[in-house]
Amino acid sequence: MLSYAVYAKERQLLRIRTCLLEKSLFEDESQLHDWVRDDEWFKLSFGQVNIQWNDSRISVVPASFALSGKTDVLSKHLFDISHQEMIRFSDCGELQLMYALSDKAYYASRTRWSEAHHEHLAGRILNWYMDPNMDQDPLIVNHGDYLQMLYRDGNKLQFCQSFPYTSTNEAAYFVLNSMEKLSIRREQVTIRTLGIDPNSELFQLLDSYIRKVKEVRLPLPESLKKEYSLHPLLISLL
Repeated sequence: MLSYAVYAKERQLLRIRTCLLEKSLFEDESQLHDWVRDDEWFKLSFGQVNIQWNDSRISVVPASFALSGKTDVLSKHLFDISHQEMIRFSDCGELQLMYALSDKAYYASRTRWSEAHHEHLAGRILNWYMDPNMDQDPLIVNHGDYLQMLYRDGNKLQFCQSFPYTSTNEAAYFVLNSMEKLSIRREQVTIRTLGIDPNSELFQLLDSYIRKVKEVRLPLPESLKKEYSLHPLLISLL
């Protein structure tokens, strides 16, 4: 999945667009070139452009290991980094989220928007979740083909992990197994979900094993509900 958001001053949202990919960009980067060529907004100039990437290969690491000169060494143990650009998301306090991106996709977007800010959706959700004003219940986020699970105790991040899944049972197992390893007692806890329909099989399955499962609801205008359903939390920071 690809998306972009365009902002004017004072964070006024001008444009939001998502693009579902038929194949991974690692298999066919021409999809990005076609998307750029066909979208007239890519031909304009803006003061700020955020490009959101959505891929399950993410890792949260201590910030001290994500310093210049150490990143390549560390990333070799986290990802297959041949023909990839390593990008760091630096707003996670003592921890940084790292992800690998196809170098062809990365440089194709840079030729169009040289000053574009690249970020991973999972990093944006992590920052949002770590806000002291947010509820600190464990959070399960559905990204379409993988889940992201976050858990914190006060302002201390205890867990942030992603897990690709191919079935409802596989997704539920990831959540329940992670809770067990974190000593979170499912008969006593409330978890919150984002991007999981309360009527879906996954939501109902989690609800049958966990004391309480609650959906995070964000008020959205009708014009953005479709994009939100494809890309949860893309506009939550407005």
